[in-house]
Amino acid sequence: MIYYKYLENISYNDQQLERDLAPYTEPNKEIIKLGVLESLGSFLLPRLLPSFLQNNPNVEIQLFENSPQKNETNLLNGDIDCYIGQTPETISHDLNYLVKNGEQYYVVIPQNSHYFRSDKFILEADET
Repeated sequence: MIYYKYLENISYNDQQLERDLAPYTEPNKEIIKLGVLESLGSFLLPRLLPSFLQNNPNVEIQLFENSPQKNETNLLNGDIDCYIGQTPETISHDLNYLVKNGEQYYVVIPQNSHYFRSDKFILEADET
């Protein structure tokens, strides 16, 4: 158990180092920090990301798989750019959301994010 925990920490630290260095090692890459519930991301993201990344080759997705509460905290603190979730009824009162046509999933982008667009509900695949 101790060794396993040690390896997890090394892996996490390596990923964190890559994230921290990315603006310097690849300055032309657009980095989107995406929060998602682990179980939701494992089946939803493979449907969404391949075509998005193909249409946006200068974009890198940094994935943060956490509980909804942790993702919402990260969103409010500016640690992630957007959050994909399922249950807007339980979302933090500090975040605004809009449900359109009974969608099953929602993406929350805070108003202080440079990705926020008040004039658009859904972005086209080639837009960031």
